[in-house]
Amino acid sequence: MKKTGLFIFMTFLLFILDIGLTIFHMGFSYHLVSEGNPLIHYQNGFYLLWANLVYFMLIVGSVLYLKFYKTIIIEAKNAKEYTKKLYQSNYVSFILACACFSFMLGSFVSRGYAVFDWLMFTIFHQLFFDSLYFNIRDIMPFQRFDIVMGFLSLTVVMPLFFKLEFEASVKLIGDKHEKHI
Repeated sequence: MKKTGLFIFMTFLLFILDIGLTIFHMGFSYHLVSEGNPLIHYQNGFYLLWANLVYFMLIVGSVLYLKFYKTIIIEAKNAKEYTKKLYQSNYVSFILACACFSFMLGSFVSRGYAVFDWLMFTIFHQLFFDSLYFNIRDIMPFQRFDIVMGFLSLTVVMPLFFKLEFEASVKLIGDKHEKHI
């Protein structure tokens, strides 16, 4: 329960920081800032606030789904065999849990990186456009690292979820065998 509440609080804090820094920089240094999110330019960013609210609610829903998710117990020798048996079965709850887990952590990394990006711009305002960081960021999609970092974290987090679930399954099988002895 504490971890669930903490994750939701940290996600909410990152949303507030990102939105606050975006509004601050778009209001005070608009001629220097290029915002990659096209919704910021539509209806004065009004739709962006609604999109962020829906996005945040998806995060909260994912956290709550994972809070009540039960590990699928399958006897397997390793994570690869566990994964193979999962794919041969019809465990929709596992697929949904994997998607929620990956979405949550990918979003957390992505939003955290967006806040980091704004902070880099704030701190190194004078040197920002001449830095190696800016030159690398300039070639990213929409000139943003957060999109790339979110996608990369998804590719790491999905296999991690399979491994964590395999380990949880092994532990539950071991606990079940100990209770019968």
